[in-house]
Amino acid sequence: MNVALDLSELVEELEVIVRRVVREELGEREHDPWLDAEAAGAYLSMSTGAIQTAWTRGKLVCHLSETGQRRVRRSECDAYATASDDEPRGLGHG
Repeated sequence: MNVALDLSELVEELEVIVRRVVREELGEREHDPWLDAEAAGAYLSMSTGAIQTAWTRGKLVCHLSETGQRRVRRSECDAYATASDDEPRGLGHG
């Protein structure tokens, strides 16, 4: 018994779904910008030195840019600001 399947509709539907998910993910990143120590400090009402200390102590997650500069996402600053003193803040160094 030969069964012919037309997958073109399935492929088109998958393409639509993938495009939507990619747009949503990219949109979220636009609303969650990278911040350097100065911008993170301004956002959290902390000094640049306090941000750098939080990074060094692993209390605030940081990532290295391609040029070796430390950066943090705004959402990670939000997580840091809302974490209690008993729980670790951030996810470590990336």
